[in-house]
Amino acid sequence: MRRCHPSRRAAAAERGSRAVNATQLSLPAGGPPDLLVVDGGQPLPACLQKVIADHHLHVRRIPRCADACRPELLEDVSVVLVTPACASQVDRGSPEADPQTRARELERLLDSLSGLRTSAVIMAPQAPADPPGAGPRQVLVSYADPAATTPEELWGRLSTMLDYRPLIRRIDREVSNMERLGRRLNHHFTQLDQEMRLASRLQQEFLPRQLPEVGPARFAAIFRPASWVSGDIYDVVRLDETHVGFYVGDAVGHGVAAGLLTMFIKQSIWTKQISGREYRLIRPDRTLGNLNQNLIIQKLPNSHFVTACYCLLDTRTLELTFARGGHPYPLHLTRDGRLTELLVAGGLLGIFPEEHYPARTVQLAPGDKVILYSDGVEYGFGDERDRPKDACLPAGTARPRFQEEVLAAAGLSAPKMARYLTEILDSQTGSLNPQDDLTVIILEITE
Repeated sequence: MRRCHPSRRAAAAERGSRAVNATQLSLPAGGPPDLLVVDGGQPLPACLQKVIADHHLHVRRIPRCADACRPELLEDVSVVLVTPACASQVDRGSPEADPQTRARELERLLDSLSGLRTSAVIMAPQAPADPPGAGPRQVLVSYADPAATTPEELWGRLSTMLDYRPLIRRIDREVSNMERLGRRLNHHFTQLDQEMRLASRLQQEFLPRQLPEVGPARFAAIFRPASWVSGDIYDVVRLDETHVGFYVGDAVGHGVAAGLLTMFIKQSIWTKQISGREYRLIRPDRTLGNLNQNLIIQKLPNSHFVTACYCLLDTRTLELTFARGGHPYPLHLTRDGRLTELLVAGGLLGIFPEEHYPARTVQLAPGDKVILYSDGVEYGFGDERDRPKDACLPAGTARPRFQEEVLAAAGLSAPKMARYLTEILDSQTGSLNPQDDLTVIILEITE
């Protein structure tokens, strides 16, 4: 049962029968009413009178549904009750004049209550049929048969609605607060999305717009960020008329933090030292050593490190000198279709100041290809299908999927191999939501 405040109960008791029998068109003294009764200008049912008297309800009476639709009347009302004298006029079998108008008035009242989330009790044997096109309402409506409803049953309906009215309003306030928070978050994420798009465009500016052609050397590249900003970076630089340098760097992770670190990598990879009119090409081992020292100076957290592989190609002799720091080994694909990893030592960059990155030189030939890639290919080409064994590998081992696909495209030019690998990536499940950044550089020595 609903408990009224003592002072309010006393005020309601003093009004007594005057509140039951009077028809008031303005708010009574003593605060907002508990119950708004639409009585049709007729005396109240006996069961309702008993409920009001027994429970000292603060009541306001209105003769017609149309009069009760005003928001200033309904906003502070806990429950609206429509008596049989008014509810019967919406019965299409009633002899009263213009029953359709009365039905529309009740529909308007229920629509008004829905907007304010105010409950209603309609003393009618059954609910009238909804008009065509009527949508769902956010209002609790209880229909009570006036011939069979006892005071106890009527009070049960009313008290339940009275008790839940504050809870409903509190929920509405919380929902309103959540909607405001949702709008703020939506605005925040919209701004964040715009900023990430801008960061992505800026990072793209650090990548080569066009890959150079130096002598017989031809290049192709695949760059697939896992999000707006990538933790991978690559470059292909023509150093002079006969030398070209190229590398792939990978900052741990992906996203904004890794993307910012790639900008530092770009500025810290020194490939040529210029002094006046003279210059000196920097060997790959020195290039990675300098990068490691620059990263150490930044005092990155232990969880942040970089891997990279830098190659220097002499296009006259076709000698390729390379060094790596914790990066996947480059792949060497010969003209006759043999694929090997170019092994060389070298630890992670940005961890140990004393780390050395020895360089190694291999002789290339026309028709050969060299492939640099980041470890994202392990996710992009990683599947669980059975793979054929390779006689060049130790017994019981199989080539990774990426190497298989490189072998399958061995006869293609560098640009066509890149397109072939890209099509495979696009066909993989989850290709629109990659797990890691992926970068591939393909060097081809043309004949």
